Order: sequence, then structure tokens, then C-alpha cells
Amino acid sequence: MDVATRLTSALRTFTADSPTSRSWTSAQRARLKSGECSLVEWASYYLPDLAYLEPGEIHRRIVASFGNGDSLRAAAMASRGSAKSTLIGVANTLRLAALGRKRFIVYVSPEAEAHLARILNQVVENDRLLFDYPHLRPQDHRRLKIMRKRKRKETQAEFTTEGGVTFIAKTPGSAIRGMVRDAHRPDHLVLDDIENKDTAANPDRTRKLIKWVKEDLMGLAGPGNEAMSIHAIGTPLAHFTMIGTLVDEWSGGVIPIHDALTGENLWPEGLPDEELDRRRYGFWAVFDVDLLRELRYAHDTPSEQLPEGVKFVAGMGDRAYHQEYEMKPIEDGAADFQRHWFDDRFIDADDVNPADFVQTVRSWDFAATEKAAKSPDPDWTACVKMGVDKRGRVVILHAWQDRLTPHAVEQRAQSFAREDGQRVRITIPQDPGQAGKSQVFNWVVKVLRGYHATAVIPSGDKRVRWSGLSAQAEVGNVWIVRAPWNSTWLDHMCQLPFGAHDDIGDASADAFNFLNPGEPIWSAMEAFPS
Repeated sequence: MDVATRLTSALRTFTADSPTSRSWTSAQRARLKSGECSLVEWASYYLPDLAYLEPGEIHRRIVASFGNGDSLRAAAMASRGSAKSTLIGVANTLRLAALGRKRFIVYVSPEAEAHLARILNQVVENDRLLFDYPHLRPQDHRRLKIMRKRKRKETQAEFTTEGGVTFIAKTPGSAIRGMVRDAHRPDHLVLDDIENKDTAANPDRTRKLIKWVKEDLMGLAGPGNEAMSIHAIGTPLAHFTMIGTLVDEWSGGVIPIHDALTGENLWPEGLPDEELDRRRYGFWAVFDVDLLRELRYAHDTPSEQLPEGVKFVAGMGDRAYHQEYEMKPIEDGAADFQRHWFDDRFIDADDVNPADFVQTVRSWDFAATEKAAKSPDPDWTACVKMGVDKRGRVVILHAWQDRLTPHAVEQRAQSFAREDGQRVRITIPQDPGQAGKSQVFNWVVKVLRGYHATAVIPSGDKRVRWSGLSAQAEVGNVWIVRAPWNSTWLDHMCQLPFGAHDDIGDASADAFNFLNPGEPIWSAMEAFPS
């Protein structure tokens, strides 16, 4: 399949004679040069070194959020690494300047100078772009003019093309009103990820940033400059953000890496699911001297399958992944577990002595369905190993989650039981009704035969069920054994009850309530009298 055919399938907007093919007719080139095409097509043809991967559905949606780059006020939240800066920040600004639609472009970003350097590089080195738009060549020695104001922590960089288009890069919060170049005021602004984690964590700073956009920046669209456009792109880093506010008030959209309805990866060529898993959960890595490259193994690869010398590279965890790739930020103050409760509550694995524990339990929570096309994001099967030591501390000894077939889950449970030994109790959740009793009987009598397995019947509101563990964590009495799974447990717990899943939370609640029973816990065998 040639490139043109692949793009037709991926974007659904390309014609069979896509401009990404190896040759172009004069009619095709005329259409591209006039801008009578989609922004994705234009970027694929004129910026091949930036658009070197096959575009995906995510790019069509990003571009559509900005009216093919021509909207006056538009904002979009899109996944980290989705090339939104390349499309809206670099490609569209060059397109607007090339077609003579804008004369004074201001690029606002913490990394504005680097983004402007990418634009300058195109108008210096890109022969294909300059052949059709020679007026984009820079006037002044092909370098950026850079000015820094240390007291105000502002940076400004700029260059002007031979056609008289001015590009300026500014850091967020900089003074922009009153800027004039050759009698022109700014007529196009790009706001690119202007929020950071510090801003997102402080609602007052977020409100100040919103005020700056609405008063200082939108105030530029005064008499004689009504056609000034503002395009904002970003990734949500908290529940209340500037980019989220602009998306709600302007035209635009929210574009996660996976389709919200089908679960389809919207850019498998650039961010395949395997890479997303590595970013989310971490991975094992070792440098192979013979191959002269790094070998990577999935985070849940069994230890017996890992070569010697591997080191674990921690992932970003569920919380950050939900925010930066699924566009589902969690409001910090509203969660039932707060991350700062665990800041100094870690124990090295070498310091853990099983004899120091009064009681230890591994509690399970089973998923109802497996991952499939009709259920792309089902619940997880999860288990948590927890103990109470002689000092009264609650210690999280291990946490695990996966999506496996029922038989594979049984095998994993048997493996954990062998590793844990007879001292560790096991709890199995029982669903209501006879089917739940049959499932428990199978687990206790067949799967975990020879181990002390117990059934528990979860009941009541989930937030009440894990409230005891939450209370202990808040006063600093929940400790965690330092291990690669820490981020998975913490991210999951610190998004409760707002996250997409609560499987680890349910298993943790069952484990804690078993160790600290508020009501009698009965043995599974009592349900099946002889």
C-alpha cells in the first residue's frame, strides 16, 4: 500500500492523489500552494521533516477543532505527544504567513523561543517551502533577535520575513498590548501549553492567567484589528485550568489519544499502545552490548523471563496518564486519598521481616469482563497484599493489576499464594446469589486448595468501605514497601472515587477491613456445609 492510500485510510479526508505521494501534478501543486486543502495535507507536503510519521485520526480532529486553522477563537486539549504544537503552533502559523493571511504572529509558550527556532529553521532550510513562498525568507542574517528581562523573567525572540511578516515569541504573562511592527499590531496569537504543574496546582494563579488572556490578549482585537485570531492548545494538568476554561467558552474540542466510545487508538503510528503502556506503567530495560541498543521489557514481565542487569524505569502512573493522555484530570482536594500523606512513608524491602507482622492478607478483586473491541477499557483484576505489624502500622506489601483470562488469573493467584506462603491469608470477594457461592467454592476448594482462603461479601457504599484505610493514611499510619508497583497503587488510590476504575481501591479496602474487622468475617467453607 502506497503512502497516498494509507493517508486516505487514516485521515478519511485525503484524495487518492494525495500530495504525500512521490510525484505531484501541476494542478495538485497549485491547489496546495493556494491553501485550498486541509492543514494536514499542507503540512505533509511542505514540512516533510516535521510531518515524517503517517498522520492519524487524532490530527484530523485537532485540525477540525480550529476550523482547519482559520478559526478566530479556538482552543483544544489534546494528548501529550500528539504533535499538536507541530500542527497548530508551527505548521499553521507558517501557512497563515505563507498565504498572506497574517502579518504579525505572536507565539506564547514557556518554550516559545525553541518553537520559534523551529519556524525559523523552516524558512531558512526548507527549499520546498521557499520555492513556492520565497517571501518567507528572513530579513536579518537568519538568526533570532533575543531579548531577556531578568527582573520580570521574560524572554522575547523575533524575526521578520522579506515579505514583512513578523514572528515574535513571548513567555506567558509577558506584556503584549501596545506592540507594533511596521504599523501592524499582532493579528494571530498561539498559546501553546502555557500552564505548568505549579500553575495548575494554584487556582489563584490559574484565574490570573485566564484574566491575562481575556483582558490583555483579547483586548488586542480592538477597532481595526477585529480579525485578530487566538489559538490555544494544551494538556489538562488539573481539574480547573485555563485551557479547559477556554475550551468551554470558545470553539474547539477535547481530543484524547483513544476514542472515548470505541477505545480506538487515534494515532497508532506515532503512539502505539505498547509505547503508551511503557509511559504509563514503566518498563524493564537493559543495554545489549552486542546489539548496541537498549532492550525493553513490559512492566509485568515475569522475573524469570528477564535477563540479568535489568533496571526498572518508572512510568508516569495512572493519575498523570489519565490527565495527559485521556484528558481526565483529577481534582486533588476532592480525592479520598491525598498523595502527600505518603511522602515519607516508604520502607525498603530489605527491612521487611515477615515475623514482625501480626497478620498479613492478600485480597482479590475480580474483573467481570476481559478487554475486547466491545469493551476496550474494562475493569482490572487486582490484588493487594497488606499487613499490620507489631507497632500497629498498616503496611502495603504488594499491589498488582492486569486484564487476563479467568484461567490466567487462577494461575497468577496460585503463583502469588506459593510466594506468600501459609502465613498469608487470602480473601476472595463473593458476589450475591448462588453464582457467587459457586465461584467462591471453586476458588477455595480447587484453585487455592491448601491455603487459608476466606470469602468476604463487600457491601455498602465504596467510599465508606475504604474510609477506614483513608483515615489511617491521613494520620500517617499507612506505609508502603518501596517497589516498582508503588506508582500504580498510589495513582489508583489518589484518584478515588473519580477515576475510571476502583479495582485496587476495592482490594485495598477488603484487605484493610479483614485486618481490622468491624463485623464478623466468615470462612468460605461455612457456606457449604457437608
